[in-house]
Formats: sequence, structure tokens, C-alpha cells
Amino acid sequence: MTRKREVRLTKGLRARDPHLSPDGRSLVFVMNRVGMTLLAMLDLSTVRTGPAEEKNIVPLTPWSVEQYETPRWSPDGKTIAAGIWRPGGYRDIILLDPAGKVIEDITHDRAVDLGPAWSADGRYLYFSSDRSGIFNIYAYEPGTKQLLQVTNVLGGAFAPSPSPDNKTLAFASYSSKGYDIHLMGLEPSAWKPAESYVDRYPSVQYAENAVETSSYPYSPASTSYPRFWLPWFGYSYESGTLVGAFTFGQDVVQRHQYTATVLYGPKNGRIWYGIDYFYDGMYPTLHLHAADNDVTYSGFLQDARGAKDYVERDRTIGASLIVPLLKNASQHVLTIGYQRREVSNLTDLPPWPGYSGPLPAQGDLVSGRLSYLYNSSRRYAFSISPEQGRTFEVGAERFDRSLGSDFEFTKYSADWHEYLNLPWKHHVLLVRAFGGTSTGQAPAQGAYQLGGDNPGDIMLSLDDQTVTLRGYPTNVLRGQKAALGSLEYRFPISLLEQGWDTKPFYYRKLHGAVFFEAGNAWDGTFHENDVRRSIGAEARLDMTLGYYLPLTIRFVFAKGLDQEGEAQAYVGLWVPLEL
Repeated sequence: MTRKREVRLTKGLRARDPHLSPDGRSLVFVMNRVGMTLLAMLDLSTVRTGPAEEKNIVPLTPWSVEQYETPRWSPDGKTIAAGIWRPGGYRDIILLDPAGKVIEDITHDRAVDLGPAWSADGRYLYFSSDRSGIFNIYAYEPGTKQLLQVTNVLGGAFAPSPSPDNKTLAFASYSSKGYDIHLMGLEPSAWKPAESYVDRYPSVQYAENAVETSSYPYSPASTSYPRFWLPWFGYSYESGTLVGAFTFGQDVVQRHQYTATVLYGPKNGRIWYGIDYFYDGMYPTLHLHAADNDVTYSGFLQDARGAKDYVERDRTIGASLIVPLLKNASQHVLTIGYQRREVSNLTDLPPWPGYSGPLPAQGDLVSGRLSYLYNSSRRYAFSISPEQGRTFEVGAERFDRSLGSDFEFTKYSADWHEYLNLPWKHHVLLVRAFGGTSTGQAPAQGAYQLGGDNPGDIMLSLDDQTVTLRGYPTNVLRGQKAALGSLEYRFPISLLEQGWDTKPFYYRKLHGAVFFEAGNAWDGTFHENDVRRSIGAEARLDMTLGYYLPLTIRFVFAKGLDQEGEAQAYVGLWVPLEL
């Protein structure tokens, strides 16, 4: 703690529930293997430059189907208390000596007894038990073999932790609002002897004959089919309104995961699709992507006689390797990828006879890319948003003729989200700053586009060159460089947590946001007077669809305050799928 250093003590042991001995020289912990557990000891002096070798791990108990948990040293270092689950429904507290020999079964019944914790003087061993029908804290006195009830609550008391001076007990308590941490004074004279446990459970019946099974090679196909279909919509001026569905699937061991959207436009028979596939059966994760949709550039076609939106067909394939770098308090992700985009016009060119304005580029945009993501943001049970910390992403993307691209240029982008806690519960101020620049000759559509909205509350993906700006038409601002800053105040409205019987709709939270945004995309020199600003508000409903899919419905009003700005009111959806 003083050096702010992290040292890994074990690797590949499936070790958990460590507890340091009173002399600070060793750890007792639980190891897990093929459904069995044992208690083990690690001499910390054997850990020098890296994780301990398995030969330095001393087993205290043999491998067993009995499940050990939460071993705890007594203050004098002569006894270890541990939780144990035994076949037949017995979850008890036992005492062992440092060699692993069982000294005493403190409990041996079908009450759920868990979370042992010694008092600082070793006189009492506290634990949580549901022996009365409700979880409460109990104290066992080894010297007198007496079991005493310490708390008497309605919702449940768990995880006792006595203070070093033996005057206060901290514990977790459960209520309709969830778990809270409580403190209570310790007055042993007020404790009452625990009532005898009454076993109300039916006796265990074991099958006389073992079930015969056979093994076979694993195939993901039988469990990877779509579990739901969610109606989805799209629109562009050239293709009209498109209708279709969104779906998601993964195999039972979660090696394979995919999302797919397919839309059909009856106006001209246009089909949009987007497919993302992730393979997580290796390190790093493989991501494959394919899409075919329309991209609109508002007001792109313009000369002295007028302006018209330009719509292009964008067919994309891509592949990337996602390399997570695991840390306790933050996430670090490197992504290396390749993408090929084929863009062609859907809008007639020229838009009218004698047109003398800019013409959009067509052809192939092929790139290699590298990005780094840092994430230290936090979410809690009742959060409506990340509440503290930040996300930061930087990346570079090179379009090169040697890769098959018709254009040669390089993009450099950075995006920062800072989540600031406010004095009220679950109120958050989001501060965002985005900046991007490019070198070389980008197509006429620009290296960056700014304007419109995005489908999710995610970091701006460097796979997507569009920078959002609510209150303005889609991609209305275009250039070799771009910048965006925003402030968004997020606040809870109601904790719903209700559904309709067993129907596949469950409503979780209703919350809101008000925002201010400012940004621009430009070529050449930046001019402060060209910055576009917007304000707006949103109401957001978090829900779970089909018992699995997290979904946020957004009701948005946005107002652009400068040139090209407009009043917008629309409904949007977020589907925050994560790896």
C-alpha cells in the first residue's frame, strides 16, 4: 500500500479467499480444481520475482468434493476457522489446526453458516447463519462452547467484521433497497443464547443407480442460434424507410458471439445489414465485421443555385484483434485492425444540369488501424451512468494504396470522457473532449464528419469516423480536422424495477440528461466563429428485453444554435452489448 505496487502471488491455481497469518509470513487460501477444493498454505518468503511455484504451495487438506471457503487465522495463529459445504446440504463452520487437522465442527446442520471472522482477542468467532429462518450474526465462544445470537434483523445480516478494539461490529445488511454497511456496538452481555436449529428440509434421497452419460466433441452450433428478434428501423432519402430486425446470439461457453441487423426498404428493394462476430476462444479476441448501408452527407451537393443531400452506399468488411491488458482498477485494450470500405453513389450525379459544386469521391477506402483504450470508470447497482473515473482512447488509421486503397491519408484521433460525481446520489456530470487531425489527401467527404446522433453510450469508436453533434443534420460538417466538446448532466428520475408478470419486458430505471455541445470539422485554419453549438435534453428508460438484452430507449430533444442548426425530436435506442 505504501509503495502503491501490485505483486501477483499465484498463477493458474484458481486460488481465492486469501487470509494473512498474524505474523505476516504466510497466506492460507482455497484452491479449486475440477469441481474439488482444498485448503493450502503459501510461505510468502518463497515469492520473490514472480508468482509462487506450485511446489511451494503446501496443501493442508486433500482434494475433496467438500467445498471450502473463507479460511481465517485466529489472532494467536494456532487455529484456522473456515466455511465448508458438505454433501447433503450441510454448510458449516469448522476449526482446523495449522497442519489442516479438523479440531472442531462448530456447526453441523443444514442451516447456511458462512463468513467466519475472529474478534481481535480471539475470544469470539463471528459468522452469519440463517438458522432462525433469517440471516443474523452469531458469536461462538470456543472457551465455553457457547453459541450466542448477536443481531436480530428483518432483512438479513452478513459478512461480520469486528473492530480491532472489540467495541464495534461492521456487517452488511439487506433490505428492499439492497445491501448496506452497518456499524453496531458490541455488548456481549446483551447477547442471547442461540436457539436450537430445527431442520425443516426434506431428507436427501440419492439415486440408487448412477446416470450413464457419454462424452462427445464440443460443437457451438446447437446453442448459438438467435434467442430473440427485436424490430429495428432505418431511413435514408434514397432508400426510404427500412424495416427489419436485430438479433444476438452466443454459444453456451461464450467462445462465439454475434450481433446481426437486417433491414429491407420496399421503396427500391434495398437491403441493409450489419454483422459483428467475436471469437473469444483464444487470446486475443478476434472481431469480424461486415455491413452494407446508406450514409447521408447533409447539404453536400451545393452551388449558387441550391443545396442537396448526398447519399452513398457504404459496403464494409473488417477484421481486428482485441488485446485486453488486465488490471485490477482499470481496463487497457489494444486493437489492431484492417478495414475495407467500398463507397458508391446512390444520389444521381450531377444533381441537376449545369451543377458546378463539389463532387463526392467514389472507390475503395482500405486501411490498417491501431488504437488504445483506457477505462477506469465505475458503475454500481443503482447507477444510471458511469459515476467516476474516465475513458480515454487514442488511435491512428492509415489508408494506403499498397493495401488497395484509392486514397492515401492518415488519421489521428483522441477521445476523453470524464465522469464527475455530484453531491447527490447517482447524479453525474459527463465532460467530453474529442480531437482529430489527418495528413494526406482524404476524399471530398472529409476525413471526419460531424453532426447527428450515434446509437450507443460508448466511446467514439475509431472504426467510425462520424463525430456526433445533436441538433444538426447528419454529417453536415466535414473536414480534415475535427473537434468536439460537451457537458452532460445526468440524473435519476425513478427506480422502477418492475415488469408485467412473466412477460419478456422488465423496466429498470428512468433517468434524464441535459446537455451542451460545441464542435466543428474544417480544413486549413481553425476559426472560432465557425464552431457550432447545441443544447438539449433526454429522457431515458433502461429495460431488459427477452430476459437478457439490456436496452435503453431515448426520447431526445435537441436544438442547434448556429448555422445549419435545427430543432430535432426523435426516439433512439441504445443496445450496450459488451464483450
